[in-house]
Amino acid sequence: MDIISNEELKEQLHNQFEAFIKSRNKRQTQERYKILDKIVERGSHFDIDDLYTDLESPYHVSRATVYNTVNLLCESGILNRSHLQGNQTLYELSGTKHIHLICSGCGEVMEITDDTLSAHLGKMKFRRFKVLSVTANFYGLCSQCRKKKKTPRND
Repeated sequence: MDIISNEELKEQLHNQFEAFIKSRNKRQTQERYKILDKIVERGSHFDIDDLYTDLESPYHVSRATVYNTVNLLCESGILNRSHLQGNQTLYELSGTKHIHLICSGCGEVMEITDDTLSAHLGKMKFRRFKVLSVTANFYGLCSQCRKKKKTPRND
């Protein structure tokens, strides 16, 4: 597996996004590419409000532009959208192979890599359905929440 730098990844994704935008007759704006760059720099899952906060001070991008651009990035296949417990939605770059461990207590999302499980999930086939990407979410309690739930026994 080749490891590429963030700059190379940004260039590849800019080219993919540019082709998608042109195919949809959308405007290519600096703001859209700044949003994409910030997503690459984050390197992990995010929610739109966190992304907006990261962008707010250096770029002065409107919340609507962030939401619209993230939707375009999902449509283009650059981003994956994951709907988690409650109404939480997280986004991350497509093509990453990892599993989410989601704490039902505090909401923390941890990522682990399990090549065996990822490979198995990626090979699954379904009738009349083409899998484009795979995301596995495991729900449980993180070590901190498990500690909080432990209470002394009165035996």
